[in-house]
Amino acid sequence: MRYGLIGNFKRSWNKIGKRTTMAHSIGYVNRYLYSAISPIDGDIFNMIGFDDATTKETDIFLDNLKLAFPNNHIVVIWDNAPFHKPKILHQKENLSIVFLPSYGQELNPVERYFGEMRKYTANKTYDDIEIIEAELENGAIIWQNDKEKVKQLTCWDWIEEQILSILEY
Repeated sequence: MRYGLIGNFKRSWNKIGKRTTMAHSIGYVNRYLYSAISPIDGDIFNMIGFDDATTKETDIFLDNLKLAFPNNHIVVIWDNAPFHKPKILHQKENLSIVFLPSYGQELNPVERYFGEMRKYTANKTYDDIEIIEAELENGAIIWQNDKEKVKQLTCWDWIEEQILSILEY
């Protein structure tokens, strides 16, 4: 998920007949939050503060994800972003990658999580990217401590059926 100094605006309430006005920032500083979610058990793994979203950063994220769950075979569901394609990412031991159809991001459960994470910085302006990161880190801690909420958000019936059928296989 990309975040930065340019405003993140969401719907808001206002008095009837009054137009909503919000301050906004012109700064162009972006960073990335990488996240992995297990819909079945509600585990979340986050890495925040990447300056770019390239194969190099993705490789670092996958290596750290594997270190966090050393005894698990990890299945990653991805969109077709160019930095997800290189073979170096697909040759990792105990890691399988499943690509979503083109333009099928809404099928990925982590996108719902990113939507919730964006709420922590919505309708606010920031002068410093580190303040945004602190807000996102606090939000990530809240989500990591509520596995049931994570499961409700990401474990749709069809995902659970598919994952359980793979585990039984």
